[in-house]
This record gives sequence, C-alpha cells and structure tokens, in this order.
Amino acid sequence: MSTLEESVMRHLELLHKSRELIAQMYSAGYVTRDDENARMLTKLQQIRAVRINASVENSYRLSPTLNRLLNEATHRARNYDISADFGEQMARLVKLMDDYSDACLQNRFDDSLLIQGDIDATLYEMAEAMNDFLLHVRTAAENNFGNVSTYKEKEKQTEHYLNQLERILKALSMFDGEAILDELVHPERESLDALYQSHILDKLSEWRSRTVDIIQVLKTYLYKIRIIAPRARRIRALQLYLQKHPEYEVRSPDEYPTIPEWAYHHEPLKIQLVPDLGNQDVRDALVDVAKSIEKAVTVAVKTRKAGTPIDEVPPKAALIKGSPLVVVSQRLLNEAAKSPTQISAAAYFIQAEETKVLDQESCMMCFLTLIEKQINANAKIIRRVSMQHLAKNEDDKLSGNVIIEDVLLCQR
Repeated sequence: MSTLEESVMRHLELLHKSRELIAQMYSAGYVTRDDENARMLTKLQQIRAVRINASVENSYRLSPTLNRLLNEATHRARNYDISADFGEQMARLVKLMDDYSDACLQNRFDDSLLIQGDIDATLYEMAEAMNDFLLHVRTAAENNFGNVSTYKEKEKQTEHYLNQLERILKALSMFDGEAILDELVHPERESLDALYQSHILDKLSEWRSRTVDIIQVLKTYLYKIRIIAPRARRIRALQLYLQKHPEYEVRSPDEYPTIPEWAYHHEPLKIQLVPDLGNQDVRDALVDVAKSIEKAVTVAVKTRKAGTPIDEVPPKAALIKGSPLVVVSQRLLNEAAKSPTQISAAAYFIQAEETKVLDQESCMMCFLTLIEKQINANAKIIRRVSMQHLAKNEDDKLSGNVIIEDVLLCQR
C-alpha cells in the first residue's frame, strides 16, 4: 500500500471516530470547546477539517470543503449556492497544458505524468461542477424555489440563476472555441486532447440542451411570479373579504353612474346569432324574410370580340454578367476540353485579369465546389474534360484531411 493511500485511510478513520461531533457542528453551525471534545477538536483542526469560529468565543465550525461535502450528501440547498464562473478553471487549464508541453519537450517523463493527472482532475471537476449546477438549478426551479418563502425572494433567486445560465451559455461556447482547441493541436498534447474530448466535448450538446430547457422553465416561472402571482393575491384577498362579510352583494350594473375602469380590463364577449331551424316559429319568420327579398334583375353578359395581333419589335436581350470566378472557371473548362496538354487551374486563376487580385486558396475552393456541382448535374463540359487533383499532403498517409492545391485539366 502506498503512502498516499495510508494517509487517506488515516484521514477517513479520524473523521469516522469524530462523526458525532461533526454531525453536531453541521447541524448547529458550531460547537463550543470543552474538556470532552478538546482533544478531538485539536486533531480535526490539524487535518483542516474544522476551523476556529471567530464570531463565538472558544468555538469551532466545519471547514468549507467538508461543509460542501455534507451539503451534497444531505441534498441541502443554500441560496445562491453554486456559481457558473468557469473562467479561472480555463485559465488554469491552459497553464497546465503549457507546463505539460515543457515537461514533454525536456523529456521529464515523471513530471509530465503528474501534470497530466492534474489536467484530468481539473477537467473532471469542471464537468461535475457543470452537471451539479444544472441539476441544482433544475431542481430548485421545479420545486418553485421552496427554500425561500416570499415571492420577492423567489423572484430574486430566479433572476440570479437566469444570469448564471447566461454565463453558462458563454462558458459552453468557450469550451469548443478556437482558443482552447488551438491549444490541443500540438503533437505532444494528443493524450490531453483525448481527455478533453471525453470530459468536455462529448457532453457539450447535452449541456446546451439542458441549459436552454432550464432557461425556458425559469422564464415561465418568472412570468408567473410577476404577472399571475399579484392577480392570485387579489383573488385570495377577495375570498377572505367575502368570508368575513357574507352579507356582501354585488351591485347591479344600473347602480353605477359610469362604467368603472375595471370593466374595460377584458374585451367583452361578442354575441353571434345562430338561427334554430328546428324551431317552427323561426322557420316561418325566415320564410317571411325570404319572400320580402326582391328578385335580382338579370344583366346580359357582353361577349368580347377577338382582337387583332400587333407587330412589335422584340425587346433586346439583356446581358447578365456572372461573377468573375464563375466566368473564369467556365472559360478554363472550355479551353481544357480542347487542349491535349494539361492546364494548371492555379496558374490560370493567377494569370486571369478577373481573378488575379482574389485570394487564390478561396478561388481553388470555389472552383472545386463548382466542379462538384457540375459532376452531380452530369454536365456536358465535365464529360469532355480529364482532371487530376494535386494535394499538399500526398506524402502524409495518416492525415484525415486532403488539401487540394491545384487541379490539372486537359481534353479527355
């Protein structure tokens, strides 16, 4: 058994022996030192499990780390308990990666293993912190923030966690941003890339989905607190008033000298008459109405005569100019279809007046896209041209990306 394992076992054994004292401190907030617990408190202070309580003389309380552990074990929720700030962890992670690269380049194998362990632990803590935060906020929202009693406190907590979730969305965009991904492309950091993939990148889509769902729940709950809760309080106040004054009667509308403002709060119902054809009296009345309708005068429809054609000068055809890259690409294909020797597309774009001022890598990418579209459309010009692609990384057989730098074209 290693020295580290023995140290952990001794620490846990001491916590187990003092479990009653720890439970008392966690429940009451602190304990007063006396002759019975003095020795145990000294041992707990030596392993940094308890701290001196400055607010009460001769008393001790649990350390923040042990307190958080017991909060998680007892599912105890505290107001504004969890933060969504991952900026410090990301900055620390980048520094650890730099130290890992230095250790690898200097052939310090043992140091690189230790730093890799720190990076693994940091990524694990970040992933667990994200899961704990989302679970805590979702549970608090579904319980309508039951740890506070007033609507004002519930509204404050809802606004707080909405702000925290907005920061979470920014952190998620930082997790797969170019800044951190560029740090992982170095060859010696391949093992770190695998750790980051398993701890962070594989879970990003799930975290984003959960965050958006929780934001929707919190916004709905905030709407209920701000809009529905005041109306519910007025209804309950009316209920209490009616219970205390059972003799109360609503006034007749004729007793109001003017229509009160509350009567305009909602638009009145629109009345729509529907005839009951099953009622004989209604049917007789409708018959009388139908008999009173005057007959419409028939108007003869005029027939239109056929017209005579007029000779007109046809409009001039409009010349629609294509983009310079499309024009040069089409001209290159037409020339290649007639040329027995190969023509370089990269050199052609550099020499053409329309494209020589453009970015050549972008020109090649657009040209390849145009060729692919014409191949899919089975265009005639493509069937007459033979093409050979030249790649930058032809010698790198393990590369997953093929970077085309030129295309040689000639008559098929």
